Amino acid sequence: MFILALIPYQVPHSSSGIRLASGQGLSVSADNLGAGAEATANEFEQFESALELATTGGRGRGGRGSNNNLGGFSNPKSFATMQTAMYYIAGSPQVYDSSNPRHTPGGLNYVGAVNDQKLCSTCVAQAITKAVQMSIAATLRNSSGQFAVSPQAFYYCAPPGGRSCKTGWDIPEALKAMTENPQWVVPSSCFNTAKLLKGQDEADVGEWSSICSAAAASATPACAAITKQQPLFRCSFKSLSSFYQIEQHIRAHGAVVTRMVVNNDFEVQFNASAKTKSGLSLPPYRYNVTARPSFAHAALITGYDNNNYTWTLLNSWGKGRDAGQLRASGVTADGLFRMQMGLAGVGTPDATYAVSCYPAEGTPLHPNHEQPWARSRRRPLTPESSEVLLSNTCYRYTIREGDTVASIVDHFGLDMRQFVQDKVNLRSGVVGDVTSFKYAFGSTLKEDQLRIALDTADKVTSVYSTVKPFVQCSLYDAGGSRGNVRRGGVLNDLS
Repeated sequence: MFILALIPYQVPHSSSGIRLASGQGLSVSADNLGAGAEATANEFEQFESALELATTGGRGRGGRGSNNNLGGFSNPKSFATMQTAMYYIAGSPQVYDSSNPRHTPGGLNYVGAVNDQKLCSTCVAQAITKAVQMSIAATLRNSSGQFAVSPQAFYYCAPPGGRSCKTGWDIPEALKAMTENPQWVVPSSCFNTAKLLKGQDEADVGEWSSICSAAAASATPACAAITKQQPLFRCSFKSLSSFYQIEQHIRAHGAVVTRMVVNNDFEVQFNASAKTKSGLSLPPYRYNVTARPSFAHAALITGYDNNNYTWTLLNSWGKGRDAGQLRASGVTADGLFRMQMGLAGVGTPDATYAVSCYPAEGTPLHPNHEQPWARSRRRPLTPESSEVLLSNTCYRYTIREGDTVASIVDHFGLDMRQFVQDKVNLRSGVVGDVTSFKYAFGSTLKEDQLRIALDTADKVTSVYSTVKPFVQCSLYDAGGSRGNVRRGGVLNDLS
């Protein structure tokens, strides 16, 4: 067992205990999990291990990883990455839902109305435009309803065009269009689909360029003012490589775009009875060994529950009681559903993206390049010294209700590891006692592997702690009696 590091605060441990990856369907074919299946499995196991460290006082377990299952102990860089994940998990809410005003900054439901792609393959555009809407709402701490973005304008009109109802769109290509052609990221009021189609069904339209032109020609002054040079919103995106980063972005911007595989049992688990029930009240989707992949899909992760290892996802299939709802099953009353972490490719590192948006300069919400939303959320700092000097670089911040270690670190742009390992925080007891944290590998390691792990832990923790890491091994004699051998510093022969 290795003494690792410190965490910001303790949170209650889940009574459900650890769920092994193989028990959640991760030991299945790449086809079922989609691209990056092994990466998803690895990331989930690493997340589980970091979460276990964060929630049980530091007792973790080994999992998949490089260098013969050394995982985070392979080298100082991987160890530092594991520490950062552990700190963020421990310093963040263990349950978060962007639709729950009790969880969100601003006390609002940032999910709002649910999109419905009906019979068209527009799920990527539906997910991205909804992510834009939620990011703007979260940035401005305002109701998401007034920032609804038209998925049809984005999908059918953004260059290079030529897409039809059944064409579909890849997530990276669509995200690139979001940043390069922001003139088509427009409010739903600027692209009245029902009026533009004149009674024609969206699925029956074979050519959209004339409809896009008609929308531009009939635009109101406010809509006509949205151009490539003067968009309404400025958006960016980045790929997310770890589960804790997904959770971090959800708290800051409301949602994360993810690829997922819809298996042929999805509509069985969410059958017709689900249409009248909230997705948050239903059991989460769980893998069925007989299930087979039906199709690839895009959705939004809008929440998480680390106590029960579940994601909350927002679909683009409307609500169960919507007038004209075409689906007999697979739909809930609020468009949300929960899924066990690690399944269906949700959160796959190479297919999960953060979308961040803010009002563009020169627009009514950002008229003078001053970012008024940022001013309203500034947190007061007090100079540490009695004299206010220009050279003073040390300030004091008083924690207020709702603050977490993660929210403070993110707000001030701090380095999480440096914050937790700061000697002032260590002396004040802010982050706990280093000697109480252990890490249990789940498999037998050879002596050379133990040397690497111990050396890695020592190199990293010696910067902020005088406590030396040690390894404790369990040995059994010929009679079956168990004994423990403890070694610190340079390993001696453990035979």
